[in-house]
Parts: sequence; C-alpha cells; structure tokens
Amino acid sequence: MPVRQKTNLVNKDRIQNLKKKRRLRLKRKIARIVVFGILIVTILSIVAHLNKITITEIKIEGNTVTNTGVIESIAESKMADSYALLFPKKNIFLYPKRAIRDQIITNIKRISAVSIERTSLHSIVIKITEREGQYLWCGISDSISGKQCFFLDSKGYIFSTAPYFSGNVYLKFFGVYKKEDSPVGKTFLTQNEFVRLLDFIDELQANSIEVFGLTVKEKGYEILLGDPEDDKVIPRIIVLESNNFHTILNNLKEALKTEPFASDFKDHFDHLIYIDLRYNNKVYYKFSPITASF
Repeated sequence: MPVRQKTNLVNKDRIQNLKKKRRLRLKRKIARIVVFGILIVTILSIVAHLNKITITEIKIEGNTVTNTGVIESIAESKMADSYALLFPKKNIFLYPKRAIRDQIITNIKRISAVSIERTSLHSIVIKITEREGQYLWCGISDSISGKQCFFLDSKGYIFSTAPYFSGNVYLKFFGVYKKEDSPVGKTFLTQNEFVRLLDFIDELQANSIEVFGLTVKEKGYEILLGDPEDDKVIPRIIVLESNNFHTILNNLKEALKTEPFASDFKDHFDHLIYIDLRYNNKVYYKFSPITASF
C-alpha cells in the first residue's frame, strides 16, 4: 500500500474519533444541563408548595348586594389546580390575579370593577365595585303589569333582575330585546345614545314635564308622560332618533306658551294622547274629547 494512501486512512480514523468524542461530550453536557434543570425545577416546586407562602385566606371588600361566598368560590376555583402540575396556583406569588378578576366580572354582571391585592404571605383581598341600579328595563311594550323588570346602571348596562317598585321610583325603559332574549349582560342602546336621551329627559323635567319612562320604536322613541302601571292611555312625546333634541325642545317650549295648547296642556293634561315632535319646525298634539260634567 502506498504511503500516501495509508496516511489518508489514519487521518480519516483520527477525524472520526474526534467527532465521536465531541458528540459524547455534547451529550454529557446536555445531560448535565437537563439534570440540573430538573433539580432546579424540583427545588422551586417544593418551595412553591411551602405553607408559609400559600394563600389560606381570601377577604372580600366592597360588596353590599353580591354574596361573599359566591366571589370566594370563583377565586378558589381559579386557584384549585397547578401550573404544569408543578407550581400551585395558591402560591402568593403565582396566583392568577387576572383570571380571577375576569371570571368575577364575567359571572357576576352586577360587579363593574375588581382589584386584587396581597395583604400578607398567605392572604389576599378582593375589592369590588358594584353597579348601582339607576333605571329599569321592563320588557318590549310599555306596560309592566306582571312583568319582570331589570336594573340598568348610569350607562345603560342591564345587570340584574329588580324587585317590584310601584310609582315613579325609577325611570322605566322598554323595547329593543326580543321576548326570548335575556337582557342581563347587555347594553340598552349605545352609551352615547342612552346619555343623549337622558339629557333630553332631564331638560323636559326641568321644564316641569314629568317623565315616567321611554319606549324604543323602529325609528325613534316615545317618552311616557304617565305611569305605565295605569290602565288608561299613557300620554307620550314622539320623537325620531334623527331629531336634533335641542331644536325640538325649543319648539315644545314655544308651543307651551301658545294658545290654545298652553291652556289645554295645563288644564286637561289627563286627556292628552300625544305630542309629536318628529318634525323639526312643527309641533303636533292630540287630546281625547273632553266630556262636560254638570
């Protein structure tokens, strides 16, 4: 065998041996890293399970209507398991704050805001803000006989069933949702439109026109000037969604200064059927026949 060929074979064997040694060193290095990693994760898991840093107490603040136990059970359920079966979610440094907060708001429509704070190495406090019932939504048609009403907050969000209230304790809203739909968790109109209507109603009441409620119609609204609980015809103001409320309010003010409407509105209000403000430059109205008494 020529010397050059023999030398090439020796070099080839040497290179293969070097490659084997490098692969072996790499495998050993990877094995050490894996073992070290497992050791670290095991130590961290053991530490994470220590009672000294485990949540054992949940305090609830800010709830006046919502049951404390309901909120606690949501928090407990979100901390019941572990991350990757290794790190307990009850660990004071690892508990799922955002998940607890989101689940409370999703499950309990009455609650509008939640904040969670650590008060010690084994306790947290959940502070909630409850929505306040400002108005009522009472179904499709403007009659509340035998109906279940629901609370709305100041932005028109429907969040809970409401007990029965007689009289004009709360402004009542009607319309929008189908009978089979549950309105809880939904918004009555858009927030901007809801606020616009409330401002218009406030202006009416500032001009001594008492408002009991509002019904949403296909292209506008009917503002109720009588109690929806009454059996008699409810007088109403008819407006379009597209109306400029400032303009039609000024038209109404002028009409209330003009005879014979001014006197009829004052003396025979119980016979009023409607005031139609849909036409920006005109005011139409109708009274039922007045029967003379002797």
